Amino acid sequence: MLREENHFVHYFVLFVGLLLFVSLFALFRYNQALQFSVGLLGCVFYVSWGVIHHILEERLTKLVVLEYLLFGVLVAILLLFGL
Repeated sequence: MLREENHFVHYFVLFVGLLLFVSLFALFRYNQALQFSVGLLGCVFYVSWGVIHHILEERLTKLVVLEYLLFGVLVAILLLFGL
């Protein structure tokens, strides 16, 4: 039961954090530089959250870190070319 409660807290933090970044992204819809900055911070948050989550679960490997980093870089590149 304790492990399931930890998962809920972890994913709740992720949900609230991403919701905050999406809200800020929409709020700055008329300023592309701020949107890109918020997007990059969102990527950093997501990668950091993933690494911390796997550390707490004692399942962190180099491949997991690489996966989160590559996904964060992909999103950042899409933001760069999409804005």
